[in-house]
Amino acid sequence: MKQKRFKIVGHLNGYLKLVSTENLKVEKVFKVSLLDDEQLTVAAFSPSVMNFVMGTSLGAVLLCSIKIDGQGNLTFKSSRLNELTKTLEHGVTGIQISDFDPIGTITVAFDNGKILTWQSALKAEQFEKIMETQKFKKGKKRQVYDLSEIGGSV
Repeated sequence: MKQKRFKIVGHLNGYLKLVSTENLKVEKVFKVSLLDDEQLTVAAFSPSVMNFVMGTSLGAVLLCSIKIDGQGNLTFKSSRLNELTKTLEHGVTGIQISDFDPIGTITVAFDNGKILTWQSALKAEQFEKIMETQKFKKGKKRQVYDLSEIGGSV
């Protein structure tokens, strides 16, 4: 079976549309929960393409993933980080996200000039177990981790 390829089109009002690159058809629409007068301002994908981060006009950061569930349906999950600048007055103007395999970073820039960076954290035992598992999978497809399943903290 051929794997479908999509692009995500985000709108200021919080709608995300998955558009097929094969026929330019909108395959799925998701709605991001936003506060009154809040808009999406910026987004960035991790190299794994499963995880992405969005910023808002009120300074919130949304950690997101879109994946296929057990029934073959596309699902959208997000976690919201609020008050990163201690106020709702500074919007997010830039985001950079690395691959989380399993450790990665997110860097966020705000319109007041503030830049914050987070790194996922794993206990030594978790990291060793993941590295041991990857050793046995040499030659197979690279393991990709979902931000919501890492077990670390941001």
